[in-house]
This record gives sequence, structure tokens and C-alpha cells, in this order.
Amino acid sequence: LSVTNGYLAEETVYGFEQGETVLFRAVSANVDPDLIFAIEGVTFNIVAIDGVTIPTPIQATEVVIPAGGRVDFVVTFEDVGSYQMIRRGWGAHIAGDEETCQLMFGGPFNCISHNIDMPLGTIEVVAASEEARADSATGTIELPEYSDRLKCLEERSISAKKNVSFVADDEFPLFQIPYEGEFVPPGIAFGINGALGVPTGVTDTVLENTCEEWHVEFHPALGHPFHAHGAKFYLLAEDGEPIDEIIWRDTYSSITANDIDIKICYDRINSMEAVMVHCHAATHLDIGMYTFFEVKENLDQESCSSLTTVDSPQSEDDSSAMSLRATSAFVFSFVLTIAAFI
Repeated sequence: LSVTNGYLAEETVYGFEQGETVLFRAVSANVDPDLIFAIEGVTFNIVAIDGVTIPTPIQATEVVIPAGGRVDFVVTFEDVGSYQMIRRGWGAHIAGDEETCQLMFGGPFNCISHNIDMPLGTIEVVAASEEARADSATGTIELPEYSDRLKCLEERSISAKKNVSFVADDEFPLFQIPYEGEFVPPGIAFGINGALGVPTGVTDTVLENTCEEWHVEFHPALGHPFHAHGAKFYLLAEDGEPIDEIIWRDTYSSITANDIDIKICYDRINSMEAVMVHCHAATHLDIGMYTFFEVKENLDQESCSSLTTVDSPQSEDDSSAMSLRATSAFVFSFVLTIAAFI
């Protein structure tokens, strides 16, 4: 079951005119770990991830949005017709047969397969009005460049390295929980760095106003979107393959790789606080896939946040903006809040 902006797929219909360019801002308000979003028959340009403009727009026919993630993309509808918005099957390998449902959910009932496409809504594109055809002006979509804050963080050196491991464990005892009884399947636990999360649990420390390099592993890779509170990061490598382009974000979909290397920065977190690192799938977070890093005071390094607070496409006070030329005088900003429920 999926809803878009609060409505079921059959109730979700949006209308545009031929030639109009639309800026979509999609948010995955999802209990599933990841959302693979597509508009059938349409190629779009991704222009921002997690509220930050990316250096080079990415042309795509679908986009993976982690739970809690945000993606901005631009579509120009050149042809009249109906277009289906789709939530792609994301390969969780959860079939709807009785045996799988018994193993995964403990009961012989049908369960939803994550491997099939699900409708999110319909886009209807009609012929342009006479007024639109007569108007030869070209519209623009203004997106800010990276702020001075992010440019400062890019230049900041790596102060430490850490390993972070997301693990789904099915061997008893589960993590640090003692257990001497008989194991009756199904049984599984979700933790980080060999432990279930507890409110008072601290894995390590970080220094305020610094950047670190983290090696993050996902066991298994499917279904554990990475998120760190109050910290931006960008990819250095996926599965050991270097990533050259810097794209700042605060969520990452683990269906993309088994492990990642990231540069993560803590310039908006005060000492004596704690950074929460967790799986952004709520069902995994709730049962233990989280941990904390205590923030220590750092008097030797000034915060980059003092330079500016403008990072995102939603900001209005950034004087250095990137203009995306539109094929029509009509340019829309459109928000999609997409949720899926089991």
C-alpha cells in the first residue's frame, strides 16, 4: 500500500500542459528501507540530493530514495498523454508464497512482495493552451550553488578514521543479549558494531568542527539506509571504487553497495551532545539498529557553519544560484511525499 501526498494511487492525478517543465521535490516518508521512484516513459534530471544542489545534474529514468531521503529532479513533458508514477520493486527477495511468509512473519498468510512494481499515481499531460503557446518567454528554475559552509568542509582535512558495521544477526545469542533458551525461528536482531542500540550506549567519540573518514559496511546490503544526525557527508568510494564527484547528503541507500567510504563532518554539533547514527528504516531503528558517538569539545578548529547556513534548493538568500533553462514559460515546483505501508 502506497500513498502520495496523503492519497492512494487511484486518487492521485496531477495535470500539466505539454512543454511545461516541473521541478519535483520527492520525499520518502517510508517504512520500507528504500523507494525506487520512476515515471514510466520519462527521463528526468536529478538536480539535488537531501536538499543540496549537486554539481552536475544526473540524467536518469529512475532514482533510489532512501527512507527519509529527499531528491529534487526536473521533468519537461514534451508529449501529450498519461504517465504512471511507479514505486519499483527493490529486490528484497520477499516472495508472497506461504513458505516465505511463514519464515519472515511467523504465519501462513500472504505477505506483500517487495519485488513487484506498485503504482503511486498518474500524471495527465494535455495540449498546451493558446496562451502558453503564444508566450515565447523562457522560464528558469533557480537552484543555489554550494554554500561557503560546504566549500569550507570540502577543504577540511580528515582528522580520524572509523569503521561502522550495520548487521542483521540471526545467530543466538543475539549481540550483547544473554540467552540460554531453545532457539525457535524466526529470530533476528539488528545492530551496529556488534551491539543492539540502547539510549545510553556510546560507541565512540568525535571532535566538534572536524571531518572524519568512515568505512561503513552493510550486512546484508539490502535494506539498511545509512543516516547520521546533524552531519553531512559525501561518498569517497562504493565497494572500493573511488567516487570523484562530491555530492553532499545525509542519507544513503544500502541497496547500491555492500560498503562505502565517506567523509563525514560535525560542524553543526556542540560538544557534550551525541551524534546518533542509525538505519533510517524505522522498523530496524526501533529494534536496535542505532548507536551514539559522543561529541568532544575542540578549541583548535573553527566551525564552518559561521560562514553561512545556505545549503539547499529551498533557500532564498543565496546570491550565487544555478539557473536551469526550461522549455516553457511555465515552471512549477512540486512536492511529492511518498509513503509505503505494509
